[in-house]
Amino acid sequence: MDRTILRQEIEHHEGRVEGIYDDSLGFKTAGIGHRLLPGEERLDWGDAAVVDRAFETDLDIAIGDARTFCNGELESYPQDVQHVVVGLAFNLGLGRLLGFKRFRAALMSRQWEECAAELIDSRWYTQTGRRARDYVGVFRRSASREAPV
Repeated sequence: MDRTILRQEIEHHEGRVEGIYDDSLGFKTAGIGHRLLPGEERLDWGDAAVVDRAFETDLDIAIGDARTFCNGELESYPQDVQHVVVGLAFNLGLGRLLGFKRFRAALMSRQWEECAAELIDSRWYTQTGRRARDYVGVFRRSASREAPV
């Protein structure tokens, strides 16, 4: 997994706000999709170093959550698939990601086209926009790369 590319992809989808804002669910958020914990509102979220430190911590958590979601198989998937699963973990958190049972089954059996279909057949897909379409595209490209000739 290329952490530099992964950081760029997540920042591209999350956006970067050097300040505090309410996310789409009404939670106080700052930086790159960082949901504020009690006391964090006192940090200087206009400081790029504060934003970057929070992002690195959140990214470590998302990678761990993605590994858990994939039963330790994350690194055996194509790199772009790995990035999507980490991006989903970053965006949703492990608790909500575990609700994607059919997607997880398709992922574990490396049925990439079915992964795309399961993402499309979710409320998350209709609520998410460009990120959802990008992630579905990754699975469709993976399916076409592995299709028999």
